[in-house]
Amino acid sequence: MKPFDISTHGGRIASARKARKLTQTELAKLVGIGQSSIALLESNSTKATHHAFELAEALGVSLEWLLHGEAHETATTSTGADLPPPDSKLDSFAKRLVYRREQCGLTQAQLASRSGLSQATIGNLETSRNKGTKRILELARALHITPEWLLHGGNLQQAKGDALRQDFGVPSAEQRQEQLVKRLVGMAVDPAISESSNAPTVSPPPITTMLPIISWLDPALTTPRKTYLSHEREGYVRSPFKQSQSAFWMRVPTDVMAPEYLENDLILVDPELTPQNADDIVIHDANGRPEFGRLRQAFDDKYIEIMNPHYPVRMQRLEEGSKVIGVVNGMVRRPRSRD
Repeated sequence: MKPFDISTHGGRIASARKARKLTQTELAKLVGIGQSSIALLESNSTKATHHAFELAEALGVSLEWLLHGEAHETATTSTGADLPPPDSKLDSFAKRLVYRREQCGLTQAQLASRSGLSQATIGNLETSRNKGTKRILELARALHITPEWLLHGGNLQQAKGDALRQDFGVPSAEQRQEQLVKRLVGMAVDPAISESSNAPTVSPPPITTMLPIISWLDPALTTPRKTYLSHEREGYVRSPFKQSQSAFWMRVPTDVMAPEYLENDLILVDPELTPQNADDIVIHDANGRPEFGRLRQAFDDKYIEIMNPHYPVRMQRLEEGSKVIGVVNGMVRRPRSRD
């Protein structure tokens, strides 16, 4: 049988599928798409980025390899021939550029095309005739590496991981810690909760900072900007935050967003805010099920991320038909009772 061309994303998918002894139908079921979609991917008729997370997980390969086709660096250790050189050997911009280009399987012409530079410029950079370029960002993006690594060297694996996180809008551990601190600083504790009657005749609260608590199964969520008028509200909580008049509270139902959000925390959902990458959002998925997670934008697709590290599948692509209910604009937590 003719070997697969793993320089293409389709060849990498087919090669990894065969290595796992999966049929196209079996892989399609694991990913949650049709067999014809797998066939199109393997023939390079469509791009793998639409289901990149799911494909990488199902095939047991790294996302970076699936998307960019780098050689696996866990190769033979007996000779050490396939191992990357120590970072100390990549002691110049030219050496790092050559090594990274070859690692990505690119010719000078291909790198030139991807980065917008001329092939002559790439050649001059690799021979140190040119000491640098003003288009370092484009060059780093084409090589899926950080510009800092190209310029100054350092830990290659960390630089590759940082670049991949940037591609998918995923923050580093330091950035996540900083975000957590900011969220905790803005967190209100022990709000005064008024459990009001659910009777349809109850009018909206006269105080604008008193907002209703809405159930995750409330039919009013289908019209987010009118959800706050729901007759099935569970009560009211005073808001210490700034929000639109359409905002409302929801109780966190599970630990999917722990440790930042714990079960029974109240999140302030504002339907009038425009969701941005890395915002925490509440959605209705394509089947009308409510979900809570962090928005991630990658390439032309959007994903919702579960923050709890103990969940095996933490990225879910937002399918066509999914609807954002609102952006989480704040959170309150009541101290746990002590027995």
